[in-house]
Formats: sequence, structure tokens, C-alpha cells
Amino acid sequence: MPDTRVLMLTMHDSREYIMKVMRAGASGYILKEVSADEMVKAIETVYQGATYFCSAASQALFNATEEQAAEKQRKPLLSRREITILTMVAQGKSSKKIGQELDISVRTVETHRQNIKHKLEAKSTAEMVSYAMREGLVEG
Repeated sequence: MPDTRVLMLTMHDSREYIMKVMRAGASGYILKEVSADEMVKAIETVYQGATYFCSAASQALFNATEEQAAEKQRKPLLSRREITILTMVAQGKSSKKIGQELDISVRTVETHRQNIKHKLEAKSTAEMVSYAMREGLVEG
């Protein structure tokens, strides 16, 4: 029934619940703790075809969005050694060559490469190189 509008009345104010309900097609989300006046306002708003979120639900969504944005802006912290190795990888040097130049074992280089991939959430060497280029570690 696509014309049916749903206004969720619940005690849950977590972002996960709110997003799940909205993805399922709800037009509004209010908590049981809202006043009777706000409940009426929410019903009228949704009935008229608009969406309605009580302030607590809006705050839960807004805070989560801010946290996600801040998390994305935070750059992974690579150690100086990892930055050096990433730069050398981006320059096309093999693990063997990097090990020789830094006087460390190939196995140590490989461990650093795995740690870099993990910190950058990179699935491939190409993604690591792309990161290095974006950060100005090497010129493209």
C-alpha cells in the first residue's frame, strides 16, 4: 500500500533503528516521551505528506552524521617508517629493493606493507599508491 504513511512511535533513539525504519519507508519517527501536542503535530505533518522527526531522533541522526564525517576526515596515523615504505612502494620499488635500501629484511617490509594496508583500509597496492598520491607523498 504505497499511499500509506507510517509514523513510528518507539522508545528507541539509536541511529540504527531510525535508519532501518526510514529505509523501510516510514515518513516519521517520534519517541514515546514526546508530549501529546507534539504527537498530534507529527501525525498531522506526516498525514500532509511531509516527514517528521522528534528532536531526540533528529539529534541522534545529526550526532551520528557528525561523528561519521569527523571519522572520515581523520587521516590514518602512519608511522614515519610506514610513510617511508609507502612512499617507496608508490615509487615502484619492490619489497626486496626497499629492504636493501633501508637495511631491513624483506619480511619486515612485507609486515609494514600489511600494516599500511590495514590502517588505510586498502585492498590493494594500487589503493595504497593512490593514497600516497592524494597525500602528496609522490607525484603522479
